[in-house]
Amino acid sequence: MATPYPPALKPIESLTLHEKLLKIGRNVPCTGDVQLGNIHNKCSCLGWKPKINNTGRADLCECGHRVSRHGDINSCSQDELQQRLEIAMKIDELLESKNKLLDFDYEDQEVRSLKRQLISIGETSSNNPTKRKFVDDSDSSSNLPNMPPEYITRLVYDRQHFSLSIVKDGSRVVGGITYRLFPKNKLAEIVFCVVSSTEQAKGYGSHLMNHLKDHLKDNKGIKYLMTYADNHAMGFFKKNGFTTDITLERSLWMGFIKDYDEATIMQCTMIDKVKYLQLHKILAQQKLAIRIKIDEQKKNTRVYKGLHHIKNTKQPVDPMTIPGIKESGWTPVMEALARGNKKSIRNIMINITSELKKHPRSWPFRTPVNGDEVPDYYKVIKNPMDLSKIESKVENNCYKSIDEFAHDVRIIFHNCRIYNADGTVYVKCASGLEKYFDDRLKFYDVPVSSGKKKD
Repeated sequence: MATPYPPALKPIESLTLHEKLLKIGRNVPCTGDVQLGNIHNKCSCLGWKPKINNTGRADLCECGHRVSRHGDINSCSQDELQQRLEIAMKIDELLESKNKLLDFDYEDQEVRSLKRQLISIGETSSNNPTKRKFVDDSDSSSNLPNMPPEYITRLVYDRQHFSLSIVKDGSRVVGGITYRLFPKNKLAEIVFCVVSSTEQAKGYGSHLMNHLKDHLKDNKGIKYLMTYADNHAMGFFKKNGFTTDITLERSLWMGFIKDYDEATIMQCTMIDKVKYLQLHKILAQQKLAIRIKIDEQKKNTRVYKGLHHIKNTKQPVDPMTIPGIKESGWTPVMEALARGNKKSIRNIMINITSELKKHPRSWPFRTPVNGDEVPDYYKVIKNPMDLSKIESKVENNCYKSIDEFAHDVRIIFHNCRIYNADGTVYVKCASGLEKYFDDRLKFYDVPVSSGKKKD
């Protein structure tokens, strides 16, 4: 018989140790192993739930492991355990209010946000370690002030993480990548990437990444890689096929990979047909093919006569009337792209709105807040605003100036800070998206009043 799940409102001091484990375990991925033949893989279970038709131990999860495998409490201090339990109680109260306490598969944005907070407790004493390449081979953490040695050790030796390394001269590690798999989502998170300073600029980092891509793609069925990178690491990841344009459905990565402050989420979509370890050979072949094509064109070069009357006229000349222009394949569109023609204010607002909606930190602001899920929201917030509403106003030419547009965007951030407490995931998203918004305004070089209006 499955063990009964404790009520949501049962006081913490009245809970038995077993009941505490149940409350924490339902929100924490399993740390057990699954054996397939001679291969041991990490269990893909994302949280304890009672086993159906259970004839074994009462605390068995559907994945076959006991509740003690969910939460890894043996590695937690008493303070960390208490913090996890308090968040687990909040999750239960939230589920109870939605009549979902015994629905172990139910999740929404609020639940996922609390789960991430629970899982992150104990991983590090700081909430803003960022991933980047190492630049020191004697003490790798010395140049990464946000990554103390203890934190690095926990990342590398975490039982849910795997590592790939390059060993030189039989014993000296010169670089490595630590990653975590989410097989059901066809996703892997790059947790850590390191290259010794004495071995940098030799291609070891790219070789590691290409090796990892081939291994995960061909042997593990992984299609997507994701990571959080700080400014120092973004260049490396971009060079290796990562982009800040996140196309993977949010439900497949949000709540799975760890969120980092002061870092940018990046994604790499792997191509099945590409053998990444042969990438240099493939690119060399393509480069050679292009050179051959250019040489063929050079042999067929034809010299056209110029316009003789152009010196004696002030009238504009249609470029398409110039001999050789049309034959070259040139079009006015190419000229516009080359000159970077300045966009209209409306087009800029359309572009910025689209860019904001695509930003990974915009997910709480893309649509109106659901009053059924957050009953008191509209009692507190009298001037609600979201990106879908702004998009509609842009499409219907409701904004007379960029200032009016910027004012509405800032209302979103203002409302968020009014309703949510500092330090919550929603306020962090607002701060990150606001910084991105300011950067986009600067990029488009549009005049906006310096005052940040609030309602």
